[in-house]
Amino acid sequence: MLGKQFGGHPLRHGTRVISNTLFTRYLTNEAGNFSIIAAIVLIPLLTSAGLALDYTRLSESRSRVQQALDAGTMAAAIVMNNGGTRKEAVAEGRSFFASNCPLDECSRRRPPRFRIKRGEKVTGTYRTYIETTFMRVAGFDKVRYNLASEVALNQLYTEFHIAIDRSASLGIAADDENVKKLQALTVGFYSHQPEGCQFACHEPEENEPFRNGKQMSSYELAREAGILLREDVLLDAVDAAAVSLLNNRSSSKSGPINVAAYAFSDSFETLVKPTASKAKLKRKIKKSKLRTWGTRYDIAMPDLIKRVGKGGNGTSSKDRQKTVILITDGQFTNYWDDADQVDWFKAFDQSYCGAFKNNGVRVVVVNVEYPDLSGNDKYEEHVASHRSLITKALQSCATEGFYYVADDHKQIEVTMSQMVREVLQEKLAFSR
Repeated sequence: MLGKQFGGHPLRHGTRVISNTLFTRYLTNEAGNFSIIAAIVLIPLLTSAGLALDYTRLSESRSRVQQALDAGTMAAAIVMNNGGTRKEAVAEGRSFFASNCPLDECSRRRPPRFRIKRGEKVTGTYRTYIETTFMRVAGFDKVRYNLASEVALNQLYTEFHIAIDRSASLGIAADDENVKKLQALTVGFYSHQPEGCQFACHEPEENEPFRNGKQMSSYELAREAGILLREDVLLDAVDAAAVSLLNNRSSSKSGPINVAAYAFSDSFETLVKPTASKAKLKRKIKKSKLRTWGTRYDIAMPDLIKRVGKGGNGTSSKDRQKTVILITDGQFTNYWDDADQVDWFKAFDQSYCGAFKNNGVRVVVVNVEYPDLSGNDKYEEHVASHRSLITKALQSCATEGFYYVADDHKQIEVTMSQMVREVLQEKLAFSR
């Protein structure tokens, strides 16, 4: 008997005696009452939790749409600041908004509106709603909101100095397909690498092998065969980037934005002096002929520092903000220099960059990353030991936030476009 388990006494509930035979029924009734009470308490708790989840989701969504609108407004402002038309600015703004907006509704609803006041500001606005889940219990099927973003159009005077590495190390075949073509073409070409070479190089004349009775370099062979090299992809991308920095409508020699271009390898060459003329700059980089074996930063960088001079605050054409854009793979190479009669190969020396920064010049670095060519004798002998040091040196060289990497030929154009957009964005500021 249950009573015996409790000292033989019947259970008491208040002043009422509950017999042992009724104990189970009592527990069942009490549990049922508890369930009803719990349900009454839990409903508002669950509702509150659901509302909180809805609120968090809606807040995050609103924040992401605001970021998309900011991206679109900034994109439109950059077009206007570079002399584009209102139609071009609006199209660019809507395109950037669509690519950055996280919601499906963004592509199905009306696009944002952009109001443009030339020379002053670009304002983007967007009205939308987000459908709720738990908030429907409280009678809210949708939450509507209006967003706005505004970018001031600052007419700062700026000057960009683009310096591009034109040395032999950028003569690597651009992709796997062209690597195979170049290797097949150069089988037996070099005694030290009879299986063929991935590089299209200019050799010193006395070292160039003979092919069909003619002394040729592997670079000339690659050119004759139409093999795509990494330098081809890079030069096209740099040429496009240089033109993109300029006012699209400008044909004058000087404007709010000026661009200069240089090439370097064993020597240093000015391709275009600072200009605002798109026509004057176009294809100059692509057509540059300077291309030899080494990468002599010790020759190029001091000359570049001198050409760039000191940076200003951008308030006038005589006091321009200045930016150096260094595009290189960071391989510091000298072949049998007359002064020391020795070959040497090492990582880029970032100490040169301090002179730019001390002169108030921003330094942008695009690292056309040296690929891992394990098995290639030139790579194993001259690059492998210090490849990791190149990245560290180029990162240290760049002004904070302006270090970019193009780790293969497909990324070169993407990286250059990103770099241009971000350096131009520095001229602009959100006013709200």
